[in-house]
Amino acid sequence: MEIKRAHSLNWQKEGPMPYYEREEQLMNIFLQRNTVTMDELAELMFVSKPTLRRDLIKLEQKGLILRSHGTASLV
Repeated sequence: MEIKRAHSLNWQKEGPMPYYEREEQLMNIFLQRNTVTMDELAELMFVSKPTLRRDLIKLEQKGLILRSHGTASLV
């Protein structure tokens, strides 16, 4: 199953994606794949790894995912 990329290539014109939109996209990816690597998520989401790491920490604190070294999984 192919996953659509989260953000268009015009992101520089549109500005960065707000957290609530990234959270929704992340959860859609997890629902499709269950476990995803940081590299895959960074590429799919068009975000830096530090931004992704912060977003995943928030999702983990909400009890939605589990983070592991280099990967994250749906609970």
